[in-house]
Formats: sequence, structure tokens, C-alpha cells
Amino acid sequence: MFGNKSHEKPTSKQLNYARHLGITVPRKASKWEVSDLIDNALNSREPGGETSNRSSGGFKAWVRRKMIQFMLLCIIAIATVIAIVFAF
Repeated sequence: MFGNKSHEKPTSKQLNYARHLGITVPRKASKWEVSDLIDNALNSREPGGETSNRSSGGFKAWVRRKMIQFMLLCIIAIATVIAIVFAF
């Protein structure tokens, strides 16, 4: 009904973004294959363009670590406020 999605050509935006990321796109790559290449490239980088090593888990792991750090900071701030309120 909707055609074979595996053979759709990549969009110009995908191709431009892939080039920006330094990806070499195979000539007959489908839209979905280019999407996977872009996802893989983004997941293998740390913010600021530095590539991460495999053990760090990529961008998602970096975000997770930052969220945990932020939550711990919030807990410490809340505990400090509670201590100050109950001190008076």
C-alpha cells in the first residue's frame, strides 16, 4: 500500500547532515540506512565533537551521568534548605 520503504532515497537534509558529521554515505543507501548511519555517528560522540570510547556508552550514557549528577546536586540543595529551616 505504501510502497517498499527500504528503497526510498535519502532526503537532501539527511545527506547534508551526514556530510556535516563526516559520514561517507554509500551511493545506493536507502533513507533508513542513512538514518541509521546518522544515529550511530551521534551515539558514538560526546558533546563538543569528541568521540567517546566504546566502554563509555556514547551520548546517551553521558546524558544519564549528567542527569544523575544533577539529581544528586538537587538532593543536597534540598537537604541544606531543610536543615536551615529546622535550625530556626
